[in-house]
Amino acid sequence: MKLFLLSAFVLALVTPEVAIAKDLKLNGGGWDYITYADDGTQYFGKIQTKLGDQRVLKVRFIDDPDSKNKDYVNTFGVNCTTRLYKPAGSDWIKANPQTVAEAWVKYACD
Repeated sequence: MKLFLLSAFVLALVTPEVAIAKDLKLNGGGWDYITYADDGTQYFGKIQTKLGDQRVLKVRFIDDPDSKNKDYVNTFGVNCTTRLYKPAGSDWIKANPQTVAEAWVKYACD
């Protein structure tokens, strides 16, 4: 029993360090934490360009269960006046309230 408790304690101490190391690597690359989704996907952002009320936003997806690549980046246009975002090769989209897209727009504009 003592061995089990000791093992659990050691695991509890080590696990946050792994998460902190991952966060430091992301932040060292200029990535800021934006939000997470219910499916466990984490989103980190980096503003690539600012031009008036528009932004070019890079969003890094980590641990996306719907993708074979668990760590990838997508680029979006964001219009801060209209609060619309534009995936590459798509039309402008209104970010629905309480979605990750709304969090991306807030990160880019606020």
